[in-house]
Amino acid sequence: ETIGIGVKLTAEVWCDDSFAELHKRRTQDKSASIEKQEDPIKEAFVALFQKVKEYFNNQSVMIDISVKNVAKDPSIAVKFEEMELSLDGPKTLKKLIERANHTQESNDTGFFFVTQNPVLQENMYADQVPRSLGEISTYATFCSNNISAAVLRYSPKRPDFSYAAEAVAHFFNSSSSRHIRRRQREDMKRVFMHCHNYTETGGADERIVPP
Repeated sequence: ETIGIGVKLTAEVWCDDSFAELHKRRTQDKSASIEKQEDPIKEAFVALFQKVKEYFNNQSVMIDISVKNVAKDPSIAVKFEEMELSLDGPKTLKKLIERANHTQESNDTGFFFVTQNPVLQENMYADQVPRSLGEISTYATFCSNNISAAVLRYSPKRPDFSYAAEAVAHFFNSSSSRHIRRRQREDMKRVFMHCHNYTETGGADERIVPP
């Protein structure tokens, strides 16, 4: 069954200083004026979310994803305890949501804070060793009155899109897996029904026909 036709996620991306090398590469390139250069940081995230889009599309979840803005804002990050680089995942997510609440974006926007540094979560079990996270995100928030937000760990040098796909799946009331199963599709459809451009299909083999 094909689902998600007409659904578009617009990504607003903030990152921290761990991507400074990409920014430095742009400013040091003397082959073109700054105005004519592509931003390598934005390019990296456009490529990331293109892979996420393809992951869903290849399983007949025909959503679209576009990256609207990419900006550096390390103030969103909350350090884990007294560590110099590691982020506190839940606290950073909370701060990201607070930041997103001050914007005027539509409810089909996903807000992402991306870092190359470790993202940790407090462990309440006996060993109390902090849990390492690849992502932490809101659940079933897309096209609702709640903010869709995720903290991601991502390195352009090792371009694995799985954490970003997991976060987007969480927005859609599901989780990512190699094969999206029928129950996951039903969970997603319940969220997509609230999106203003969503079109529900009637057949299992229906596909988008380009104009």
